[in-house]
Amino acid sequence: MILKQKYNSKDHKIYLGSILNLYKEIQNKSIDLVFADPPYNMGKNFGNNKDKWKTLDDYVQWSKEWINIIKSKLKDNGSFIMMGHPHYSAYLVPYLDSQFTYVNQIIYHYTDGMPEKKNFEKRYEVILYYRNNPTKYHFDIEDVRSPLVRYEKYSNTKGKNPGDVWQINRLRWNSKERVKDNNKIFHASQKPLRLLRRIILATTKKNSIVLDPFLGTGTTSVACKELGRKSIGIEINNEYILKAINRLKETEFKKEKFSYEQR
Repeated sequence: MILKQKYNSKDHKIYLGSILNLYKEIQNKSIDLVFADPPYNMGKNFGNNKDKWKTLDDYVQWSKEWINIIKSKLKDNGSFIMMGHPHYSAYLVPYLDSQFTYVNQIIYHYTDGMPEKKNFEKRYEVILYYRNNPTKYHFDIEDVRSPLVRYEKYSNTKGKNPGDVWQINRLRWNSKERVKDNNKIFHASQKPLRLLRRIILATTKKNSIVLDPFLGTGTTSVACKELGRKSIGIEINNEYILKAINRLKETEFKKEKFSYEQR
């Protein structure tokens, strides 16, 4: 599917199509941050596609193809952050290690999930954080510090580093952020704005360009507009794009800083 531009404003663009067909639409070495929330190979239904490959090798090979494409678009001092399933994403780590500089494996922990009777309930996803260059990058902890639990003589009075375990609730069906259609969940894996705000604030500056190759219903674009960043989104499902465009149009830049509960 050839990429087709569906939305174009001064700072935000959205394309319909597959990341595998990304060629001339984005200049090489022009992106400050790639945030990717790709299919996890779990068999979820995403409207016009299902995230299940015939074999694990097929899934890994497909992942390598899109990772190779986004690497060419990333600036030399850019960052790459990818959501993943704890099991399947592990197969991608050796390739990621060969292409980027490893920084963190962050645990995205939530307190609710689907009930389980035959095994322990699943309560987390992983966030793989890499940089294109081990010495040249942007990282600013100041805007994402968390409140101090107790004060020690070496504590920063502005707050502490949130660490690599983030307890951020998933979006429930009745969340104000949740995109719905006829009161039903519209996207099976919509991520909370709080999660994207933290990632974007820590790894980019104002006016940085953020690429999301699996945009879904547009959470990354919305967070970028709130925070004064530019965004490029790619999504294969046109119905998701329509929702993303509506969300983006309704979003405004926030001059005031977000509280810890919001990022």
